[in-house]
Amino acid sequence: MTSHENGFPVGRRSVLSGLAGLAGAAMLPSGAASGAPAPGLESVDPAWGRRYPAPWPELAPYGLADTRTDLWPREDNSFVLPLELRPRDEELGRVWMRDTYVNCFVVDGRPLYVATGTTRVPGLPAAGPWNDGIFVWLAPSLHGPWRLADTSGIRPDAEKGKVWSSEFVGENRAGRTVVAPWQEFWYDDQFGKRGQVWAPELHYFRGTWYIVACMGDHSRKVGSFLLISEGGVEGPYRLAEGNVEKPFGDSFIGGPKFIEPGAYHHIDGSLYTEGDDAWLVLHNDLYARFRDDLEDIVPTTALPKFQQSPYSPEPYLEGSYVFKHGGKYYLLHAAWDRASTNADGTTRNAYDPPGPGRVQYQYDAVLAVSDHFEGPYSKRWTAGVGAGHNNLFEDASGQLWATFFRNPAFGYWADPARIGEAAVPGVVRLEWTGPASNRIYVQRRGRRMQPLPALGALGANFNENLDQLNYGELNSAHATWIRGFYAVNEADDVPPEQSAGLRVIREAHERGFRTILSLKFPKTDVAFPRPGSAEMTAELGRLDRILPLVLGTADIVTIGNEPFIESMPSQRDQRLNEFYETVARHVIAARANNSPAPYSTHLYMGALNRLDLPEQRTPAVERYLAFARRTPAIEGVDLHPHVRDEARIQDFLDYTLPRLRPDQTFLVTEFSIVWHWQQHLTDRIPAAFARHYGYSPDVQVWQVIGEAIKQPFPAQKWNDLLSQSPWFESRKHLLRDEMARFRSTGRLAVATYGFRQIPSMTANWSATKTPWLLNSVFAPLTVRPRADGTATPGYAWINDFRSLQ
Repeated sequence: MTSHENGFPVGRRSVLSGLAGLAGAAMLPSGAASGAPAPGLESVDPAWGRRYPAPWPELAPYGLADTRTDLWPREDNSFVLPLELRPRDEELGRVWMRDTYVNCFVVDGRPLYVATGTTRVPGLPAAGPWNDGIFVWLAPSLHGPWRLADTSGIRPDAEKGKVWSSEFVGENRAGRTVVAPWQEFWYDDQFGKRGQVWAPELHYFRGTWYIVACMGDHSRKVGSFLLISEGGVEGPYRLAEGNVEKPFGDSFIGGPKFIEPGAYHHIDGSLYTEGDDAWLVLHNDLYARFRDDLEDIVPTTALPKFQQSPYSPEPYLEGSYVFKHGGKYYLLHAAWDRASTNADGTTRNAYDPPGPGRVQYQYDAVLAVSDHFEGPYSKRWTAGVGAGHNNLFEDASGQLWATFFRNPAFGYWADPARIGEAAVPGVVRLEWTGPASNRIYVQRRGRRMQPLPALGALGANFNENLDQLNYGELNSAHATWIRGFYAVNEADDVPPEQSAGLRVIREAHERGFRTILSLKFPKTDVAFPRPGSAEMTAELGRLDRILPLVLGTADIVTIGNEPFIESMPSQRDQRLNEFYETVARHVIAARANNSPAPYSTHLYMGALNRLDLPEQRTPAVERYLAFARRTPAIEGVDLHPHVRDEARIQDFLDYTLPRLRPDQTFLVTEFSIVWHWQQHLTDRIPAAFARHYGYSPDVQVWQVIGEAIKQPFPAQKWNDLLSQSPWFESRKHLLRDEMARFRSTGRLAVATYGFRQIPSMTANWSATKTPWLLNSVFAPLTVRPRADGTATPGYAWINDFRSLQ
């Protein structure tokens, strides 16, 4: 269980694309994919000034189950994780899994996605009467690639990814228990080999990995326990001290009749953390705080109960889970929707206890909300049909998700016609109805894409030189976002699937970086094609070759790079507007209709320049912003404030933000005071620098930079040149200061900053050359590489860049 406090810091989240692999999305009953979406799916919260999906009215009487198609995991809102197959999975072609668990944690400054669940051994149709342990999969992003945790360094001869098993009893040592006696395999005449582990969860808390899981009904003792890693996510794991003798909590009468008296304890243990505190959440209504060392809970018996609003009568519930979002606590349960017949012959679907005429239909996820962890909790509502025994989590962008697995034991998915699609590691996108109503549902039909939050993130900009991207440099700077642009007309010479820049975007995405791609339409020497013309048809046809490689891969696409620069001056009127509006509508339609992941790429209009100059605020710019404002699929605009004076950056914000919708955000994928640098290129070099390095005092700054271009300087010499120049030294915290400005608006999605010197910056160097090279975080063209051959950071930027992550 993850709360905001233990996920990504608010305002620093990055976008993650997700809805890939839709071939594995949930099958629906006949006709379920058709029909109009439910009404009332959007509202405006007056306090927040943002649009939110509207909550549905409570069903009456309390306890009825909502079966509407909108609450199903469907092809448009869910997918099955493409987990790496073990040898046992190859015949089925996927991983068989119940109780699917997925989460996202920040480890070493990067998002790490984890997946686990209840699995079975070859030859058995279910996860009992025994299974062989807990397997873990890891990925840099939700869509993968998902790889089994590398456990070869711990157990070279064991199956990869298996982090704990009753098989590991031989690893017990004095003072270190891996498998307790009550967790060992055992045998009897009725079932043969017995003992299974269920419903594992993996958590990263205060720098340590934990697994909370449950020994199932066929175990010596049935109940929940905690494992603590002595290494990384792969282990090795040992048992918490409080579980050496028994599971957490008290024993009671429950479970199947074959369970021995006194063996049954509360199942489905879960972990909730907030700040430096952790709690055990148990079965359906219990909780207890962990000791500071997490070796046991306090109290160990007679655990307190959540204050809930029970159904009447209350059925059996399980799989309890607590999740915090928007300052509220959500208590999740798995509940069977049982279908029966009303007196008037209509069907009743409700969370009823078993009884005559009641047939298990769907294993649902139900939620309740509270201001406090302990409660009191509201009445429950159906959050997801068939999504029971799951967890809720946030991806690296702040998007909410839930897991699902499609219960193969009973009900809808146990039908012989469907069971082949049951027991899957599925995830479904969720939606939050905002702070006024605080409901979370499976994302319902008819919803537009959830907008990108105001992340306030800072990333690395490479412009057209994505091929210069170096992952070592990105990691050194703790960067998680990258940005570049792609000239659309390049597709005429190089097939888009062979484009080096697009390949880098895909590769970075697969490595877990967040990506921004600006689509550049070079029109400096050609008129804009008119809508409906053969030329426009060709332009859009070219775009159609590019978009399948971009949508669902790039987290953000900007429609245009710098439209008011990359065009003929005489065309910067309604003709520019018509062109970019046509292109934008085409991209929006392509995302909605053709993208394999339509809910994963956010769209912004391309960058505006020189808005600090009143003469640049033309009618065409006004129309450009008006189009962005009135088009729901456009989430904002990009800004490129390259100015002489930092104060002029505020002019961009003052002009632009009032012209956007209140719920829109903005990008700043380029910014600098490059014109300030340029006016000092012909200054004399600092006197102290001249004396120390043997230059004539009349030598100008641009001349020394030219020497560094011809023969890169040692880092100290380069740093001395800039640090001893007041015009540079006084601006060395530009990154810090301008990010504070952008973030103070509460509407910055992502900014990116020039990351690496590239050859175009140094070509034909002169006193009048625009000195973009002074902006770069890394300076491989003017500073000698480090001893290990890696690029050296330029002066001033790297420390602030890191601290702003």
